[in-house]
Amino acid sequence: MEASLFVAQQLGKNKYFARQLREWTCMLTQKQEIPISMRGKHVKVKSFLDDEDIRHEIINYLRINKFEFYLSDFVNYVSNFIFPKLGINRETKIAYVIFYLFIIILFKIY
Repeated sequence: MEASLFVAQQLGKNKYFARQLREWTCMLTQKQEIPISMRGKHVKVKSFLDDEDIRHEIINYLRINKFEFYLSDFVNYVSNFIFPKLGINRETKIAYVIFYLFIIILFKIY
């Protein structure tokens, strides 16, 4: 126990790391493998907001329709004009909540 604490202190780590060292030592003596970290291996999802063309189209739409904005019209615009430009199937169903959040995020960016 003192050896693992000493190693942890030398590496600038805390008691949790020393405990992990002891567990790994036990695993190795039992001929098991040390678990691999899953850190940074989450699914990366690309957002439509990352595409400058889409952002430009949406901002133009919102500027033109700023006094008569209806969420259903916006959903129809994106479904019928923007998605076909991207090659996305028109039959793809879009939740209004997602578009509402999309607009909120868009206005926070600008």
